[in-house]
Amino acid sequence: MRLAFSVVNKIGKVGTSTVSQPESVKIIVEFSSTGTFKSGKWAIFEAVVNNTSNDFSINRYFVIKKQLQELQKSSDFSWSEINTVRIYASVIKSGSAEPTEDFYVCLDGLRLENVTSTNSVYGLTGYSVIKTTDARPIIKSANTTNYIEFRFGLDVL
Repeated sequence: MRLAFSVVNKIGKVGTSTVSQPESVKIIVEFSSTGTFKSGKWAIFEAVVNNTSNDFSINRYFVIKKQLQELQKSSDFSWSEINTVRIYASVIKSGSAEPTEDFYVCLDGLRLENVTSTNSVYGLTGYSVIKTTDARPIIKSANTTNYIEFRFGLDVL
């Protein structure tokens, strides 16, 4: 399981002296059968990022990876009973012990990966490097998130 998120200041620009830095970020993803925190059947994915292991002035995008057996679970937990997912986030600002409202936590993705068996959706049967008419490779556009780009060439006979 992977959780991707970023931490953004509400005001100010990163790299300026007026921007406050987070001390820690905590995100809890709760999978629940009731919709009430830790009642019924539940599992919790907890991610904590702090300034001792990360430099928030350089990087504010994180991908936290955990295996399913690392989740906290109720004694009678079963995935088939889960019908609610809730996400909680809090940020502690440097020099404070209380959660602050000075930051947004922007959730990017939550991926449940099956790594025990091969999935044909994620495999390619063949590929070719796309080239221009002068035989130069076509470079992926900057700031895009595409892993694979397709280009079709059409001709008129």
